[in-house]
Parts: sequence; structure tokens; C-alpha cells
Amino acid sequence: MRRNYKLKVRLVIRGPFLYGGSGDTTRGLSRTFQRDSLGRPVILASHIKGKLLEAMKELSKANPNYAPNLDLFFGKRNDEGYYFPERGILHFNDFQLVDGSVVPTDSTLTRVSIHTLTRTAKEAFLQCQEKLIQNEGDSVWEGIIDFNSVEGLDPNMVHQHISTGFRWIAGFGADKGVGYGRLKSAEVSLEEYTRKPRAIQEGLADFKCFHLSIKLVDDLLIGGVRRKTNFIESEHIMSGRVLKGALAANLNRCCGVYPDSDAISVHNTQVARRFPNLTEFFSQIRFTHAFPAPTEATKRPVAIPLSIVGTSEKDQFADVALLNGPILDSKKRAPAFAPDWKDDSSIRREFGWANLSVITKTRTAIEPSTHSALQESLYTYQYISPYPPEYNGDVEDEKRKNVWLANIILPDISPEKQRPLAKELMEAVMSCWEYVGKGDSRIVVDLGPNLVWQKIPTHESGFVVDGKVVLVLQTDAPLIDPSDLSGVKDKDKLRQLYEQFWNRTSRGSLELTQFFAAQKLEGGYLHFRYTPGTDYYPYFLTKAGSTFVFRSRNEEAAKQVLQAWYLNGLPVPEWVLKKFKQKEDQLWQVFPFVPTNGYGEIVVNLEWHWKRLLTGYGLV
Repeated sequence: MRRNYKLKVRLVIRGPFLYGGSGDTTRGLSRTFQRDSLGRPVILASHIKGKLLEAMKELSKANPNYAPNLDLFFGKRNDEGYYFPERGILHFNDFQLVDGSVVPTDSTLTRVSIHTLTRTAKEAFLQCQEKLIQNEGDSVWEGIIDFNSVEGLDPNMVHQHISTGFRWIAGFGADKGVGYGRLKSAEVSLEEYTRKPRAIQEGLADFKCFHLSIKLVDDLLIGGVRRKTNFIESEHIMSGRVLKGALAANLNRCCGVYPDSDAISVHNTQVARRFPNLTEFFSQIRFTHAFPAPTEATKRPVAIPLSIVGTSEKDQFADVALLNGPILDSKKRAPAFAPDWKDDSSIRREFGWANLSVITKTRTAIEPSTHSALQESLYTYQYISPYPPEYNGDVEDEKRKNVWLANIILPDISPEKQRPLAKELMEAVMSCWEYVGKGDSRIVVDLGPNLVWQKIPTHESGFVVDGKVVLVLQTDAPLIDPSDLSGVKDKDKLRQLYEQFWNRTSRGSLELTQFFAAQKLEGGYLHFRYTPGTDYYPYFLTKAGSTFVFRSRNEEAAKQVLQAWYLNGLPVPEWVLKKFKQKEDQLWQVFPFVPTNGYGEIVVNLEWHWKRLLTGYGLV
């Protein structure tokens, strides 16, 4: 059974103190103090972690008796050269300024560089920086470092090593060489705590489908690392594979498995002892993407169909999916498709998407001998704030946070197995799931029965309306084999491939009449890197929002396949199964764009297509 430990750290830092922020400098300053998403002064967890690691390395060299397992505590650089290290067991939180310990000021401090020959101010070297902490007096900062028990690890020894490391640190922040940020004292206390599980609704285990809501505690960074770049932007959507991977990592930590990257299966014995049914069926559980919705939203956003056009009227949008050809709007102008929109904020609101605020954070690796910034190791990240841009408060307010909404669908198994599986899933989500994303951002999750309602309702006639079907991809989907498009520049070939896919997948019940689609290349690099002798083979994905219009050949058969697609996602294409030669429930290990990871999600016959059909001056 996992045991949870918390190290409470209290730092007293002498003034002056400046921990330079990487956010906006609209105050007209060269450097400002780092602030969190609520505008409060903070020392970022990455700085605390870096200074502590540096101190403990120095101590290890100076004292042979001081030998903490630094790789276990802090992780280590990835062998593949990524900036993000392999995770250690210690989880650092940002350190907050203790209320009343110091009175923040609005004053500034001016510094200048001196010319070596003339001993006068060097031209263009005047720097004006925020003086949040006065020269005299001390500021008090508090933060938490938590960790889970690992076999063979003595928590008291961890406490001792961390306490010694903090006392070795000389100072924090910028300009330490001229006396800034001197550490006066550091107190570290250890306590064991029990994470209180969130309440589970009565009777929830009787359901096959659940809706998941996620609120952020910390700023969020998710998405693949882009090699050969020092600027990384977080994705806004938590994909199903991000959610599933995060839950798997948290399950490993919950059961004392280190490292936490082990797959959740019956072979993971420590997790299987506590969650036998979940480990058996984990790969078959479907997690949809979590879409960001506004504060207190109860309906999930809908991907904006590519059949939507902007008209000459300001913020007026219409749909052309059901038209038979091009048409002018009421002012005899050609409507604009998504790539030509100047502002899509109003249509995003209408389709339920949250307005997200980003936080910029810049980090650098430190050269161990000189303690200066390491060359070519400066990285800037754009995090997602828990709050929308319009929130101006400076205190935590759960009711004002954006919420990410997703669905979880259990596999088709017997009721005798489904109920215990649902019980274990609820326990795992509500008791073990604490973090998500690259920096282990803390989250608060909630689980409810049935699928979450979508923001835009479907047509009252259901899956087939007067013999027509309008299908919109909610997430990217691997519909076409990229090898079939090699060297092809003919647009008719793309249509032919889409027709073949839909005809085969619908078993002939649907006939494609027109489509509005966009494509992209993604993934494939890791398979190329770890499979010697193979070529780099990125996947050809049809993007979310792509809209396909069909004529029903067999209405009853069409309704059956559409119902299956709506619940389970589009099936994996035959070319994928042939290429990777894997069983479908194990395909995720070599091909991430599978339905159980949230890809190939659809909506059918949005009411919007009929109610907002573009009318104008007739066909061109």
C-alpha cells in the first residue's frame, strides 16, 4: 500500500531579492518578479528544484558520507537528448510569499554597467527592475515537496538529505553575485498524510459510460516535445492518450511502482494486486479527448465543422455542408472558410470552447562550475492557466476556473465483469489520480454517470435526416494510408480514397457525396528511431472538424454503424492492422491514434447544419 509523505519547507530570504519573471513587462521594467496565474509573487518549483539539486551534488562531492540517490530523487536527463528528464519521486510545488512577512512595494531599482576605460555609465546598459522586496528585512517563502513511498526507501533519510541540501544553498534568484537573495534559514519538516479520496456517487458502478471533469490546480503543459526548438507551447486539449497515460503513471505511483512508466497490464504485479480487473481491461477502456470548457460548464465543446463559413456580416457564420454547390452571401460576396477568418472568438464561444490564458516561463540549465547559464540551454514554455483571461482575482476560486470535459467508455464485456471493473476504475480515478502533463500539474477530477452532453445538439430526427448524414470528426483520425498518396497531386485521388474508406467501413450503407476536410502529418518518429532499418513514416491524419456528407443507401444499416461509431469511435483501418500485425487491443503500443486513445471521435447531424444553412443569391 502506498504511503504519502510531505516535506513542508520554509525559507527566510534576506532582502534585496529578485526572482526574475519571464512574463510581460508592461510595467516598463527590464525585469519583474515572477508571478503566478493570479498575479502573486512566486518562486517557481523548477528554480527550487534546480538549486537544491545543485547543492546536493556539491555536498556529495565534498562529503563521501553524504550520498543521496539523486537520480531517484530528481530524475535524470533523458538518454534521447530531450530536455525533459526522466521523473524522480520528488514533486515540487511553487513557493509562495507568506502573507505579512514583508510589505511588497511598487518601487523600482536602477542598475547600470560601467565602461572599463572611462569608468562612466556604458551606453544602452541601463536596467530598470522591479523592487518588490525591500533591501532591509526578510521575506518568508513556503512550499511543499511531496513524494510517495518506494520499496527500500526510508522517508526519514529523504528528509535528512533534503534538509541538509537546503541549508547548503547560499542564495536564490537573480544577482546573487552582488548580494541579492541570500538565504538566512531553511526549515524542513516531514509528515505522513493520507490523501482523502473524493466522494463517489452512489450507484455509479452500474454504468458503462462516464463523464470526466478536470480542473487545474497548477499551470498546465502538455503535448509532444518538438526537437531542435527552445520554445514549447502547451496544447489546449488533453488527448485521450494523455489522460490514459497520466492515469497509468498515477496508478503506478499509487501502488509504489518505480519508475512510473510501466504499462498497466496483468504483468504489472504491484498494480494488479490492488486493481485486478482494471489491469486486465485497461487497454480496452476508451478515453475521449478532454476539451476545455468555460467555468462551470456542463456541456462538452464541439469541434467547429470545416463546412462553416464566415459571411460579410460581422461575427456572422453559416453552414454550407448541405448545399449542392458554391453560393454567394446576402451581399453577393464569397463566404470565407476557416483559414481566412480574422476572428473566430464568437464561433468558438458558440460551440462551447473556453477562452484560455497562457503563462510564459523561461528556464535555463546551469553550468556546474561557474553557476552561470549553460550555453544553448535556454528554454521558454507557454503553460495554460487554470483561469480564463477575464479573471482578475488574486485568490484561488474553484468556481472561476475553466474545466476540461471528457468521456470514459468501458469495453463490451459481461455484466459480471463490468461492475467490478467500474468500481476499480472509480477508485483509481477518485483516489489515485493527482497529476497530469509534463510537469506533473496537480488536478482535481470528478466522475459522473453517462456521457456528457455536447454543446451543439443533434437533429431531432437522429442519425439519418431525409436520407442524409452529416458527420463531423471531433478528433483527428487516421482514415487514409499515406503510402496511397505518395507522389499523388490529383485531388480526385483523395476523394477516391475517402470514398473507399467510408464505403468499406460502413459496409456499403453510406455513399459519400461531398466533404470539407483538412489533413496533417504527425507521429511515426519514435517507431523509426527504435526500429532499426525502417524509414521515417509519419501518419496521415484527417483533422478534427473535417465534415463528410453522405447519402444513406440502407437507412437501418447506416443507423447501426453510426451508433457504433458514436459510442466507440471510428474503427481502426485495415491498412493499420496489416502494417503493424498487432491485435487491436495491443495496437496502442506501436500506433497511438486508436479509438481507445480518443481518436476518431465523431458527431452526427448537428442541428447547426440545418438551422444555419447559408442562404444568399443562389448558386454561382
